[in-house]
Amino acid sequence: MKKISRKDLATMSSREVLAAAREPYGRLITYLRPYKARFALGIFFGLLAGATNGGLVFVTRHVGNEVLSQRSPDQAGPAGGQGLKLPPLPSWVPLMPAHYKQLAPAPAAASGTPAVGAPATDTAGPPAAGLDPASPAAAVPPVGEADPAAEWLSATLNKTGAEGATEMAKIPRETPLRKIVWICALIPGLMMLRGLFGYLNAYCMQWVSLQTLDDIRQEVFEKVLGQSQEFFNKQKVGDLIQTVFNQTRMAQMALTQVASDVIKQPVSILGALTAMLFIDWKFTLFSFTIFPLCILPVLYIGKKIRRESNKEEEEAGQLMNIMQEALGGIRVVKAHGREEYEAKRFSRANQKMLALMMRWRKAMELTGPLVESTASLGIAAALVYAFWKDMGPGDFLALNGALILMYEPAKSLGKLHILLQKCLAATTKIFELMDRIPSVKDAPDAAKLKKVKGHVQFHGVTFSYDKKKGTALNDIDLVIPAGSTCALVGQTGSGKSTMLGLLMRFYDPEKGYLTIDGQDLRRVTQRSLRDQIALVNQDIFLFHDSIYENIRYGRLNATQEEIEEAARRAHAHDFIVAHKDGYQRDVGDRGCNLSGGQRQRISIARAFLRNAPILLLDEATSSLDSETEAQIQTDLDELAKNRTVIAIAHRLSTILRADQIVVLEHGRITDIGTHAELLQRSERYLRVYRMQFESALESEPAVPAVPAG
Repeated sequence: MKKISRKDLATMSSREVLAAAREPYGRLITYLRPYKARFALGIFFGLLAGATNGGLVFVTRHVGNEVLSQRSPDQAGPAGGQGLKLPPLPSWVPLMPAHYKQLAPAPAAASGTPAVGAPATDTAGPPAAGLDPASPAAAVPPVGEADPAAEWLSATLNKTGAEGATEMAKIPRETPLRKIVWICALIPGLMMLRGLFGYLNAYCMQWVSLQTLDDIRQEVFEKVLGQSQEFFNKQKVGDLIQTVFNQTRMAQMALTQVASDVIKQPVSILGALTAMLFIDWKFTLFSFTIFPLCILPVLYIGKKIRRESNKEEEEAGQLMNIMQEALGGIRVVKAHGREEYEAKRFSRANQKMLALMMRWRKAMELTGPLVESTASLGIAAALVYAFWKDMGPGDFLALNGALILMYEPAKSLGKLHILLQKCLAATTKIFELMDRIPSVKDAPDAAKLKKVKGHVQFHGVTFSYDKKKGTALNDIDLVIPAGSTCALVGQTGSGKSTMLGLLMRFYDPEKGYLTIDGQDLRRVTQRSLRDQIALVNQDIFLFHDSIYENIRYGRLNATQEEIEEAARRAHAHDFIVAHKDGYQRDVGDRGCNLSGGQRQRISIARAFLRNAPILLLDEATSSLDSETEAQIQTDLDELAKNRTVIAIAHRLSTILRADQIVVLEHGRITDIGTHAELLQRSERYLRVYRMQFESALESEPAVPAVPAG
């Protein structure tokens, strides 16, 4: 996958960003497959939570109509039961205003004229069905002749039979308090149901989110570990930590949050919108006349946020580098008294990152007020429409409640575009790293290298770290018999460590090849090859763990007895058990709780435990005093029996014990022989010998001359 750089992303249009996001986000979705059941369940609960918005709108309308349409006690008729207390008349009553005009009792007539609307007393027929002459309906006070409600009521009361009863049944009656309480309880009940669905949605999505984060991080970390040594030579550790830790989190956030919101939030909006259209489609259209304008601030701010967020990620990586270097090189920092200097470096990088975060946050938060302000124009227009149409209280509450319910989902969708842009650079960087093919990889038909004798051979090997800077090794031909000891000598940069790196297959040669027991290293798996080799480095690295675990790292299936035996052979057991914690003693960061000699012994004990047929010593005894070196050298001699040993050492004892010495200069082999042979015939060796081992010349035993010919 092509990586989208921060600079490219900052200059891309929104359409180009969406097009570029299709492939990486489509690939991210594949990480949901192992958890598709839980993810689908989360989406289902999200849909239910969104669908309750429509139900809330209808319930609010019903409650509003039932509760707010009831008349207050001061609207009752005169004392003594005179006058009829009528509930508000519905809008469908002929000639009645839409706001449910209340029918109030009028003053009694001065004369004994029957009240208008009283039941007829002639023989035209019986009173309207269901009307008791003794009921308050029989004493309806007269009202003004111009009042259409009174006229309608009078006509209704004079009707007879089922027709009159049907008309009277159309008048809404007072609702009992118990019923009102139950009706009002619908709102909190539905809100609790909505909250339950929302919680289950959040729980399922968070569970899936954490699982996918674990999978993505694990895969990225494995891909990083699987890269060749040349990759790490060019990368900053802080950038890799930033990628594995922070950028995977951003990719996971984009995956689960976007996947959830893109389904849940539209359903929430659709549910409320459907209810609004059903109740009053004209009001809904008035409310959404300004909606297209809400997109403009999102598009404008989106580009700004994209630019600022990319800078923030870059500064976060720089901050990681500064912190990692300062803590990793803490001895150098303290030795030079540079604590204040490093603190200022960190402060500058941190302040720069925080400033970028603040700028990004300001731009992000500005989206909400701009969208709200623009949307409020539509709401204002809808309110004008409600006044003009003389809307009832139930409809008014329901429609405005629907607008409120739609606000959060609309706001989330508005930020979705911005979130996609912010996470795009991180997502493409992750996949670019995961797609990177290591320069050294196993062949498709690579076989496992089984137990070997240790016969090593270089066949015309040429290698360079950077072709522009020349070759590190040039046409190396070398045979190292099994069970022999080979010492590599030469000045710094002559290619000694490179030869060990090629044998470990940290790199592949540009020309030629290497074999062990006649097997080409390119035709065997890297893991099986390295299982045959034990390495003791000049730069000793101990993990921040116990001594036991650091030794066990040489062979993970080793027993307690084997680990202790390896420590004894490395003369480490005594100082280990002398401490109260013994083998469980914490060595500290990079072994800072141990002395240099103790760290060296732990590293050698690890090599003893590995018990590999090939032993590589990269200046393995350079940190030890003479007495300790003599002890270690004795054990190394024992370990070297029936093993192939290739050593790089600056101490005389190492080369004196070598079966053959290889003299290297500028990446070429200039001579091969024993110490005595090379002293007599190789000027280069003699020069290196005097430069590196001059301090040991006095103690060196006399070397007998080798007769010419």
